[in-house]
Amino acid sequence: MRVREFVLTVEMAHRLLAVNDHNRNVRVTGIMRWKGIFLRDEYLATGEGLKVLGTLTDPRRLQDGQHRLLGYLAAKEERPDLPDPTCFVVEGVTDEAQVVIDTGMKRSPADVLRWRGETNTTLLASLINLSLRVESGRLIGRGGTFTNQQYLAELDARPYLRDGIAPGRRFAKKFKVSPTGCAFACATMTDAAGGGFVDQFVDELTIGVFPNPDYPLLHLDNMLNDWSQRKGHGGAGPLAHAVAASIIKAWNCWRGEEFAVKKEAVRWPGRRNTPEPFPKAT
Repeated sequence: MRVREFVLTVEMAHRLLAVNDHNRNVRVTGIMRWKGIFLRDEYLATGEGLKVLGTLTDPRRLQDGQHRLLGYLAAKEERPDLPDPTCFVVEGVTDEAQVVIDTGMKRSPADVLRWRGETNTTLLASLINLSLRVESGRLIGRGGTFTNQQYLAELDARPYLRDGIAPGRRFAKKFKVSPTGCAFACATMTDAAGGGFVDQFVDELTIGVFPNPDYPLLHLDNMLNDWSQRKGHGGAGPLAHAVAASIIKAWNCWRGEEFAVKKEAVRWPGRRNTPEPFPKAT
């Protein structure tokens, strides 16, 4: 086998796909994932290249890379001026070798974060996913698929997400609700006001002594305890974004307009499953 570097063109992609007669079924989600990567200019030429039986100039069969090629063509159709990417191709890959190409485990966002030196990577990856869904407005349903590059870019753009993990875990441990939702709320609150206020907020909830019946943290305490008890009796726990939004609502009432978290995309269930509008700080 031989590895070659080359510049992928539309004509070359069509030539390789013309000998794509021995591959997996094409998945639209795979095509759209690669299309997005090319459109966002996130494609990087790594050692994991296309694979062909034969050579690049005389391919006999495309063994691996069909979704990448189809995604590239879809991206070029949408943006004809898109630069042609530099790729690698492994020539001489036999049919026997193709059988084991796709049996390895995919690199998860937590893996990539760990390799970059981050800690608490499982919760951090889940927290970044929620942030991506909030910012893209895809909270309900599957929420879409995000690439590892998008995870890293989101963390670079919002480094305060890391700061939500420690207080978020304190929340989750006390109330037995989603650590991701708790951490997201604490991260956005830290971004708005700093860690000192967030620690005070969590401390008041942890101690559980409130000055009056209308105190916003008392309402939050009651809600979180109710969710925790329902979950403990076999009921479904609230979704991460519902937990986050409820904490943020109480925070905005507690801190006031100056330190309010203004994440307009966050929603939580209201009556008859109608999303309650994002609250104003009072």
